[in-house]
This record gives sequence, C-alpha cells and structure tokens, in this order.
Amino acid sequence: MKFIKPTRSIRIKQPIVLKKWLEEVLPFDESHLALLCDYGAVWLTPSGKKNKHRIREINTSLNRDDVIEVYVDEKILSIKPCSQLQWVKKEKSWGVCLKPAGVLSQGTFFGDQNSMMYALEKDHLTPFLIHRLDRETEGLMVFAWTPQAAKDLSSLWQDRSVVKKYQGIVVGNLSQLDSAGEIKTPLDDKEALTKYKVLKIGNYNRALVEFDLITGRLHQIRRHLLSLECSLWGDPKYGINNKNQEGMKLAHTELKFKYLKVDYHFKYEAPHFLNYL
Repeated sequence: MKFIKPTRSIRIKQPIVLKKWLEEVLPFDESHLALLCDYGAVWLTPSGKKNKHRIREINTSLNRDDVIEVYVDEKILSIKPCSQLQWVKKEKSWGVCLKPAGVLSQGTFFGDQNSMMYALEKDHLTPFLIHRLDRETEGLMVFAWTPQAAKDLSSLWQDRSVVKKYQGIVVGNLSQLDSAGEIKTPLDDKEALTKYKVLKIGNYNRALVEFDLITGRLHQIRRHLLSLECSLWGDPKYGINNKNQEGMKLAHTELKFKYLKVDYHFKYEAPHFLNYL
C-alpha cells in the first residue's frame, strides 16, 4: 500500500497493554478505541521486525521497541462493516466469493471494515488476496487461506493461465463498437489486450458488453473503452457526463482455471444490468 503518514506513531519504551496506550494518546472513549482496532486502523511492527500488520485486539500486550501506528479518519470509521459472505465455492485452502458493488477488495491504512478481506477474517479465515476488483465492480473473487495456495493461485494470474470475463453497461459512441473485436491500445507503456462482444443493444445509447481480459492492467476495461469514445455507465473516473446515483455497472462474471489438476469454471449472472438498457 502507498505510504501515508499515520495520525500517531510511537516506539514503545516499556511493556504496556494497547488499550492503555491508546487511552493515553487519543481523545476517544473506549468504544471508539475498540472500533479503531476492530476496523483495522491500528498497526503493529513487532520489535526487530520490518513488516507491520493490523492489530485488532485492544487488550494486546505490547513489548518494548514495538512500533504502533494509528490512522484516524472519522469518515472511514463511520462506514458500516462488510460482514456477510456469499460463497460460490469454499475449499480447505482457498475459495471463491461474490464481491458486492461498493465493497473494497482490501482496505487502506485507515480501515478495512468495508472490504472482502475483513469479512473473510471475521469468518475465522486468514485470507490472502489473489487478485483485485475495483470498489465499484461486483462479482467473482478468489482468495486463499494458506501461503502455499496463495503462491500457487497467484502464479496462475501471473502466467495468464486464467480466463477472466466481465460484463458491463457501455455508453458513448457505440458506432465505434463492432459486434465483437479487440482493443490493443498499450497502457502504462505495456501491452494490453481486451477482447469484447456486444451482447445486447439497448435504449439511451447503451449496450451490454462482455469483456475477455487477456492482460491485467490497472482499470484496463475502463481505460480501453475511452480509446473507442465509450465508457462504462456510471464510471466516476473515466466516464464523461455519465456519473449516476446507481454507480458503475461492471461485473466479473466468469472465471476458468486449472488448479491441482482440476478444471474449475465459475459463472456469475448479473440480470439486473438489463434494467439499465
């Protein structure tokens, strides 16, 4: 994650319980301090270690030379947590969930309660992120709960051994869209390839389009559509005069890969998208 300066950061000089330390340095009541921890805004770098991690238990004992960082953002803390998971498949070391639109894949330094990672942790798992979906995107997400499964599954994404298809509502100059085609415009000085197929033309100059993501560049579908004078309906970043209260309409609808000699094929339907045509 990008480095952001914490609201409070200190090296512990003598053993102390986290709750007591928080009470000494922050002007909040006990319930507010507990939320800071539970929502992932408190970070610990153990003495002699380099990597920091979230510390959720307010009664954790701190040791000398531990480093504690607290990131406070009242707006983020007011967001309700994501606590319910919709499983597509759940194995001993990995699984597939449906991510709702508006939920993060993972959190920020200031909190992660509105994220899939938080919901999985609350389900008594230790999740590893295999791939990401934009906050506005809904649909299929793969996670692992063991380091070995995380390594193996991540390698499938890196080797482009995964079929990843999306569906979205597209607006703009639809005359630039053939019934099917490819967009090869490089992104960030790297090759980028998106295959697409128009599934249905609707009213209001909108169309339901399926995208086959061959490469995985940042916001690839959204940026590639701009090269065709189009955008996703409701895209708050790349669209032109199409932001709406319903949000961006993009769903990760299909995944195909082979793992541990087994072929997996997952599909997610987004029939509500037809309401926007």
